[in-house]
Amino acid sequence: MKRGKFFKKLLSMVLTAGMLFATLAGTAGAAGMGDFTDVSPKDWYYEAVEYAVENKLFSGTSSTEFSPETPMDRGMFVTVLGRLAGVSTGYGAGRENPFTDIRSGDYFYPYTLWAVDNGITGGTGNGKFSPRDSVNREQIAAFLHRYFQKFGFELKEQESPFGYFPDSGKASSFAVGPLKWATAYGIIGGSDGKLVPGGIATRCQVAQMLLNFSKIDAYKADGEAPAPKPGEDDGDKDPDNTPTPPPTPSPNPGDGDDDNAGTEPSPTPKPWENYNPTYTLPTGKSPVDENGGYYDYDLANEILRQVNELRVKEGLGELKHHPTIQKWAAVRAKEHSYGTIAHVRPDGSKWDTVGAKLHAENLVRSQNDPEYDITGEISNDLQASANKRVTAWLNSVSHRNAMFKDVDQVTGVAAYVIDGNVYVAQLFSQQNCYFYDYLMG
Repeated sequence: MKRGKFFKKLLSMVLTAGMLFATLAGTAGAAGMGDFTDVSPKDWYYEAVEYAVENKLFSGTSSTEFSPETPMDRGMFVTVLGRLAGVSTGYGAGRENPFTDIRSGDYFYPYTLWAVDNGITGGTGNGKFSPRDSVNREQIAAFLHRYFQKFGFELKEQESPFGYFPDSGKASSFAVGPLKWATAYGIIGGSDGKLVPGGIATRCQVAQMLLNFSKIDAYKADGEAPAPKPGEDDGDKDPDNTPTPPPTPSPNPGDGDDDNAGTEPSPTPKPWENYNPTYTLPTGKSPVDENGGYYDYDLANEILRQVNELRVKEGLGELKHHPTIQKWAAVRAKEHSYGTIAHVRPDGSKWDTVGAKLHAENLVRSQNDPEYDITGEISNDLQASANKRVTAWLNSVSHRNAMFKDVDQVTGVAAYVIDGNVYVAQLFSQQNCYFYDYLMG
């Protein structure tokens, strides 16, 4: 199912449900992003909150607050899903209450019964639903997985980054399948490089999950790609880019039904642990191409260095250069020189079709750049030349947000020079080097 078709269906259900969180959280009224005092453009979730507010999926908890870090409880979350499905507030009236800890007058009561009837949840055991308990990340994955399966959305399996997270073994058995699905499609990402399956889900995290879901191009099964053999020619011609083969991963435990069921699986060796290959960054300049342009590798490397320096100052990890993503960035930098609209390729397709599992793109162009003469030789300091581009990104909210996403792990930067003009592209991905070296199709 294509993104547009799916999300039109999802959004229509949301609109018929009304202002979900305005009702649930007792909001004083609708507010725009500019009204919130507790959400800043520097926050990692700014784009997600902006998306949720603009599409009327969420409202603030007051006219001036969004309360991004407020935990979401189980009663609230099943209400959201029930209202998305258009469930009536009279659902289940007159039926026997299956739970000892909820009452028929609770706002979430009809949605709880609906969720049970549709196999979305069975409660937490011993006749309890635990509506006031904060819902955690693996429970949300399970709820969403069951919801979308129940209502006819195509959820085929594809290669998942679930196992790359060092704490994936801490996921409850019932949540392994849903988390594989949610991470495969980028609905749930990591936090400081970890999955944190038992971590409490907050309003801003749920907003991010909805934003991630809206970006899914299609639900389709990607064929499992065989791992490349060490030394196998991948077209790069650079022997330093051949990674050392890691051990084969052990299978993950099976899935269960109860939201809180399952015991922690025994830890097993994981091939991505301690996998830290070294890639040789190209230096100097490439040969001039058929258009009269070339790539300035030194400028691209200095831009990456400065971006990583800024990330460290922000308390984030450095991005790892990956040669595959750098090749895609080179394509995008050259395409940008064609005068196409930013983030759209010359054929009209979306920018991320240049590669796989890309999270964000930053572009900047400097036409008739005084730091370059017509032959492309840098006439001023390389550091100053790179800083000019990085500063341009810092002065743009969307570009700055892309630079400081804590979930991103690998990147590629390219600087294409033609006719004295400089076109720079940086691509970001949440995946790790193991994914691009061994699992990418």
